[in-house]
Amino acid sequence: MNKADQRSEKMVQNKSSAKGKKVFLRLGVVALVALGVVGAVYLRQGTLSQPGVASEGLADQPAAGVAEPEVSLAQPEPPVVELSAGTDAEAVEELVPEIAGAGPEEEDPQPEGPVAVPEPPKTLPKLLDLGADKCIPCKQMAPILEELRVQYAGVFEVVFIDVWKNPAEADRYKIRIIPTQIFYDADGKELFRHTGFYSKEQILAKWRQLGVDVGGR
Repeated sequence: MNKADQRSEKMVQNKSSAKGKKVFLRLGVVALVALGVVGAVYLRQGTLSQPGVASEGLADQPAAGVAEPEVSLAQPEPPVVELSAGTDAEAVEELVPEIAGAGPEEEDPQPEGPVAVPEPPKTLPKLLDLGADKCIPCKQMAPILEELRVQYAGVFEVVFIDVWKNPAEADRYKIRIIPTQIFYDADGKELFRHTGFYSKEQILAKWRQLGVDVGGR
């Protein structure tokens, strides 16, 4: 074999070796890429299979290298009012409520007027009749007393006590004969006492004598 043939054979061998190296490199690159893909799939499946981790949660995760905006919890500081030597006092008073956020001042409640005090009940003169339901003159007195009670209400009182049903009252007022009529003034002082039947006209006349204005009724 001459030298020319030897050179051509070496060139063919070199070409074949170069092609083999290129194929080998390509296969290596493909293998590395395949391993990378398999590893990524495996890692993703491992993350999704963890309990309590939702698949959608991955989309909510911030991307790497992206900083989340910070939220400041500090309260805004109120504006500062600088007072100079010539600041008007009235202007300062107007600024203070605006800075403090205070609303308009409440008006002081107006004092209420004097409270009317109810007058004590007026005491009246009183006609006290002591008798019994079954006594004849007492029965005759009953309609007269009722008429006086209604007609002269507010002028004098009319009170009846049955001493047969309440014997202690007879002893209290020292009653011996019924009916007995006792006249009292507004202070409770006894003015006059009468025993037996007493007509309406006689009773009114006695009140007039005692100074009680019963009018012409």
